[in-house]
Amino acid sequence: MPILDDVEAFIVNNVPEVAGYGIQKSYKSNSPDRQIVIYETLGDLPPETTMDVDYPSFQVQIRGQKFDYPATRTVAFAIYRALQTTSLVDLDVSPPSYYVYCYATQSGLMHIGNDQNERPEFVLNYRTMRTIAVVTSNLKVLLKADGTVFTTADGRVLVRSA
Repeated sequence: MPILDDVEAFIVNNVPEVAGYGIQKSYKSNSPDRQIVIYETLGDLPPETTMDVDYPSFQVQIRGQKFDYPATRTVAFAIYRALQTTSLVDLDVSPPSYYVYCYATQSGLMHIGNDQNERPEFVLNYRTMRTIAVVTSNLKVLLKADGTVFTTADGRVLVRSA
């Protein structure tokens, strides 16, 4: 599943404060006022091209209603805390993916000011590392750096082709 879909699902399922906000991927429209937009950004290069991992990164922009900085900040902070303190690994995606890490590239919220309609805007930037398991008839278990296996929330072992 593309990272934008993973992040959207995570936010919707784990951040109740986003109720009433429109969520879009890669496009910010002029309405509704209260809007969250998730963008793919340039990820890091993998250390080896033969590894079944990638390093996608993303940005979350949060826009609130006109002059409503406090409520918009509350929503932005809720998203920031959820992505910083929990993991994307519980997502049921196909092919199976496991997010080894997800962390903000800044320490806290970044208020970028108000747009032309006086709506406050915040931006959050994240880096991730994701393993990608390809299920075939010739399988190999994916191992973390510490030697333990990658598993999903329900205990399924993630594998890749040998």
